[in-house]
Amino acid sequence: MAETISGMPDAGPLTGDELFEVSQDSSGTLVSRKAALSVIATYLGGVGPQNNFDGTADPTATNNAAEGYSVGSQWFNVSSGEIFKLIRFDGTDAVWVKTTLTLDELGSAATAAVTDFLQVANNGSDIADPAAFRAALALGAAATRDVGLGPNQLPTTSEADARYAQRANLLVNGDFSVNQRRFAGGNLAAGEFGYDRWGTPSGGAGADVSVSNGVVTLASGALVQVIESPDLAGEELNVSVEDPTADITVEVEGVVGTITAGSGRRGTTIAVPGASTGDVTVKLSSASTVSFSRVKAERGDFPTAWAPRLIAEEMAICQRYFLILGDQRGISASYSAVDLGIMRTASDARFVFRMGVPMRTTPVIGISDLSNIRLEAVGAGGMATPPSNFAVFNDGPISFVLAIIFDSATSIVAGSSVVLQAISGGFLFADAELPI
Repeated sequence: MAETISGMPDAGPLTGDELFEVSQDSSGTLVSRKAALSVIATYLGGVGPQNNFDGTADPTATNNAAEGYSVGSQWFNVSSGEIFKLIRFDGTDAVWVKTTLTLDELGSAATAAVTDFLQVANNGSDIADPAAFRAALALGAAATRDVGLGPNQLPTTSEADARYAQRANLLVNGDFSVNQRRFAGGNLAAGEFGYDRWGTPSGGAGADVSVSNGVVTLASGALVQVIESPDLAGEELNVSVEDPTADITVEVEGVVGTITAGSGRRGTTIAVPGASTGDVTVKLSSASTVSFSRVKAERGDFPTAWAPRLIAEEMAICQRYFLILGDQRGISASYSAVDLGIMRTASDARFVFRMGVPMRTTPVIGISDLSNIRLEAVGAGGMATPPSNFAVFNDGPISFVLAIIFDSATSIVAGSSVVLQAISGGFLFADAELPI
């Protein structure tokens, strides 16, 4: 097949004398007549960009603006019959492209049947090798998955957000980082609390538990935490830990599940009984010594990633249930000020305390050791130690009045301002924990 117009059979170089049929409107009637190529070239030459309709060679980069050519200019090589168009400038160089293409230059696409191309109506069923096509998409197995929440299915964006976004931990102090009681680890009697919010079941055998660098080791017994009114009746609750070294038995409101030993976050899903409309108790135990970290209880049937609270937030939540007041432990061997009050009588001093966080309910107020408590008058008013008893008045979730009582009159007169002092080991506490 010929590659140029001039190379077609019986064709010779164009001379400009060839006749072309043109049509023009004459009073509403289309009249056709023939005109020489040279006449047409002369007429077109004065309209629009400069053209060359009688070139004897192909245009080059130097046939540029300096010669009057601009973007859109056309060049007719009468020797070959090829037509070129100037499409842009690279600097001062003109870029011409050939606009006359033969079938050879168009390639097989010019004669291909429509059936050689993908048809919209076939929705991809006309792909010759679907497996190779999927591989070229680089989507892996995702290219063959159905949309949904079942096994081997792909969730939608909204489903993924609802299912896999980190969910709130219903347990408090899940990483055992808050330890207001300063439990040193070891044996914990039945019904007692050690690390904040974690205790051992009442009526049980106690527990042997310790924490080191965030890793909890439960050598014996069980740990328990009561979740306050979580509204879980009839719902699924997933309890999980990280890196359990042995199987852990999880009991939630009498329903039992097992977290199997292994690496990473591992959990078990418990169906909370419909009758559990109030507080919900979560208990952890093991048939052998087990270590784990970062305990989490969350709504749903699978565990999500650990998301720690800010330590100040965690502490505030813990203090809703238990609060140390005037903690002097480990500060020094000498007495330090806890609060300022007034002597109501020579044997009765009164102090007002306010909690930084409203407590769950009116707390039980206690003093660790009265022998480590004393009073000192402001100024040169004397000293009284140790008191014989104490009492609490006008108590509630946010404040209370503490009375420090002596068996007999002290050297401090009524009406004097006094400082309540404690030595290392002496402290007050407010306890509003949920029963375990």
